[in-house]
Amino acid sequence: MQEFNIKALVIILLSSLVLSTCKQSPQRPAAIAQSATLQQPSFAQEKSSLVYEVRPPHVSSTHPPVLILLHGYGSNEKDLFSLAPAIPGPFLVVCPQAPIQLADNKFSWFTLNRQETGFSYSADQVLETLQLLRNFIREIKNKFQVDDNHIYIGGFSQGAITTLSTALLYPDEVTGVVCLSGALYPEIKNSLQKSSTLPKIFMSHGTQDQVLDIQNIESAQQFLRDKGYAVTYKKYDAAHTITRQNLSDMAHWLEIQVE
Repeated sequence: MQEFNIKALVIILLSSLVLSTCKQSPQRPAAIAQSATLQQPSFAQEKSSLVYEVRPPHVSSTHPPVLILLHGYGSNEKDLFSLAPAIPGPFLVVCPQAPIQLADNKFSWFTLNRQETGFSYSADQVLETLQLLRNFIREIKNKFQVDDNHIYIGGFSQGAITTLSTALLYPDEVTGVVCLSGALYPEIKNSLQKSSTLPKIFMSHGTQDQVLDIQNIESAQQFLRDKGYAVTYKKYDAAHTITRQNLSDMAHWLEIQVE
């Protein structure tokens, strides 16, 4: 998305974009396909690089905070990059493209297989994706010399599932996570890693979401609070999308983190 210098025009464009972007065709929540815990695989050669879009920080900084945003299933890196004008100025914003191509300009973070009861996934493939994202975080950290104390990841839908899972499985890699209309998979729930500093969490969901049931995230946010995580949870009278208020609340939360 082209960035304009006229602030008013940016706000008008952003308002229209948020209503039309970040939506997905309804699908049932993914079913459990593997065991209830995750076993760390060994890789002969770890993956690291992804295609991505970058918005430099609007505030000059030697070591800026970073926000890495992941798109949802069937979308691409340009989707959430359209929200970059709403992200607080100090942040370097990075939006990667998922590695699995579904069709032209449509990508996925891990495969979903349609079944009569909904969609299933491979827990092993999910873990590979989490390790891929962990390595990508390190790559961005080194390339852009970002602030080690302000590394944030987030996403929408499948991208939210991926980033929340990464933050919980590799808590020492990130400072905070933004989970927009996502879910907490049971394999991750049973595989939380201990850390002296737990990532802060912003969660949001639509009460009318027909793609990922709000009950999952309502249960998840209470579970994580009970585990000692600092969780900010917002819900909106909306479907599977990012509303203007949701975007504003997320931006405010991010702004507070770097004050």
